[in-house]
Amino acid sequence: MNNFENKIEKILKKEVSKPEKYKYAINNALLKREKRNNLKNFYKIATITCCCIFAITGVVGATYTITKIWKEPQTVDSSEYVNKTEGENTWHEPVTNKVVEKNLENYLKTLGITSSSTIIEKGNNLPKAEDEFYLLRTNADYNKGILLCTDLSGQKILYFINNEFDENIIYDEISKDIALQKAKEILTQLNIWDDNYELYSSDNRNNIWVLDFYRKSETQINNKYDSYSISFGVSNNKINVQRILNEKNDLYSNNPITISQEEAINIVTEKEKEFSDVDFDITLFEKGIERMNTYIYKLENNINIINSVDDNIYQIDDVIRNVWIIKVEHKKENDFLEYDSLENYKKYADKYYYVDVTTGEIIGGKYGSPNN
Repeated sequence: MNNFENKIEKILKKEVSKPEKYKYAINNALLKREKRNNLKNFYKIATITCCCIFAITGVVGATYTITKIWKEPQTVDSSEYVNKTEGENTWHEPVTNKVVEKNLENYLKTLGITSSSTIIEKGNNLPKAEDEFYLLRTNADYNKGILLCTDLSGQKILYFINNEFDENIIYDEISKDIALQKAKEILTQLNIWDDNYELYSSDNRNNIWVLDFYRKSETQINNKYDSYSISFGVSNNKINVQRILNEKNDLYSNNPITISQEEAINIVTEKEKEFSDVDFDITLFEKGIERMNTYIYKLENNINIINSVDDNIYQIDDVIRNVWIIKVEHKKENDFLEYDSLENYKKYADKYYYVDVTTGEIIGGKYGSPNN
């Protein structure tokens, strides 16, 4: 096989979206190459096929037409934001729907909680009025009593918080396997248990178990943004639930990898050089799933992130993507500097960068101390 054929096969192996009829054309071209001795015919077929693919998929010169993810944040003055959303806040809209009341109170019974007084309200997650929910509480003070939040169907528990949970009780000592069994038992009754999720972490302090479940992923990367968790203790074989958080969602893009390790490191290296002339090392490089944020954007635009001087709120799309997580650490005498200015922060602070594995964009990051 000569150099031209090598290049053709390399192009054909690119992970681009190919319509079915062009998959047939590719296979047909390669089959004819095997059957024919005349290489000119193969070159002609393969070249035409590649041109068809380039035209349909937007591939030009073995590069990709990529839809950019990052968009400039919408800047809102915090005082205007509060004034705007206060009118939309329906936290205190009372609900007297008997069906809703019965649904939520049945959940309490499943959790083994009886209360002579419950308040049910309809609310929304500001500023998105479409994200409405029902909230049951057993105390006028939101920091006391029981809080049970569901979606408007009343079928999905979003969170449960028992502020009356007694951590000083001597709970039964049980194994991790038994704790998992108990968690499955109660979560199944609450319509939260899902076999598409797997146990990611478990913690046991004073026989109070905390179990976190993340959605299973083909990439074997844990998606902490699509998860549910429960904390509880068992007393006399009865499950006493302290907290349930149900954060299942379909926001994860599972975007394909087209940016190599070397490319991602180069992107971060060049960006960090814009911030600092202090030598630094790449001390972490791994694939991950992260939510887009404005951390790097604020550094680029000299927006103060050290204190609360900036009164603006920066709104961006809620996007969860596959990223390269890259950490840079600067060579400095004191690892825990007091940053007295944004310039010093940009110059010396260690950072994690999130580089989109498909677009190569820096879609966020976070501060990183050496022990973080």
